[in-house]
Amino acid sequence: MSGGYLLHSHQLEQRVIFIGVSLDGSGHRACFRGQPPFPSPSGRYKGHQHPAEFRRLCRRARTLCQDKMFQLWKLVLLCGLLTGTLASLLDIRGNDVLGKLISGLERGLGTFDSTLETIFQNLKTELEFRCSDEVVEETRQTENLLEQLISRIFQVVNRLTGVRIRNVQVPDITFEAIDENSADVKIPITADVAVNLPLLGEIVDLDLKVDLQTSVSIETDAETGDSRVVVGECPNNPESISLTVLHRRFGLLNDVVDIGVNLARRVVSSVVQNELCPRIHELLESLDADCIKKLISEPQEK
Repeated sequence: MSGGYLLHSHQLEQRVIFIGVSLDGSGHRACFRGQPPFPSPSGRYKGHQHPAEFRRLCRRARTLCQDKMFQLWKLVLLCGLLTGTLASLLDIRGNDVLGKLISGLERGLGTFDSTLETIFQNLKTELEFRCSDEVVEETRQTENLLEQLISRIFQVVNRLTGVRIRNVQVPDITFEAIDENSADVKIPITADVAVNLPLLGEIVDLDLKVDLQTSVSIETDAETGDSRVVVGECPNNPESISLTVLHRRFGLLNDVVDIGVNLARRVVSSVVQNELCPRIHELLESLDADCIKKLISEPQEK
């Protein structure tokens, strides 16, 4: 029909929308999706297009809109509660995992994997063999055995915690001489980390770098003239552990990813302080003073 826009009541109701509805019930244009009906050129509405009809539909739309908004806020609130609950549950789970790990470390990870002691004894033998020559030769065998030892340690850690650490590499073991009888020992470690959480599975992949450091020195008894090896403690330095996010599961909240990264950091820190550092301490302390002197004087690669 020219000059008019005729819609029946059921057609009007079908075209009602719930966004942008005028809250005071006026303004029928807000009640329609798309092009709203217009009055004829004479200014009069045709058929059922009476202003009272529009006001009725707008009031109905406003009521439905408010109801939908209430349901939307309930959904937002529910999601917030679920997110907070999930984060709390994951925190609790993380504490349980760390408790299980600490318990395993106190018992000794060798009780979970007997090959740890075999590899450790092979590592001792290798260092002693290197020191048996007049000049210590640079080889990769020591680093290879240390990589095997650390890899086996992290395999046990994975079974206890769900934090998988693999592709362990030890580029070099260096003795940076302070003087002829003492040196800083530096052992850089790199690995790939994947954090697995209950209900969520694997959530984040990380690049791990650990700078394991200690010191070693030779002290001579003034009365007897006997020399002994003194090994320093590993500093508990958070900056020595670096974790970089390589990949995260799509759609996960930052809080959940942060919980995974924090769990990985705490796991690695516990293993370094309670397993790796004591192993390195025992390894160096098992060597005699002459061997340590040779290792200190060994030319270091730049």
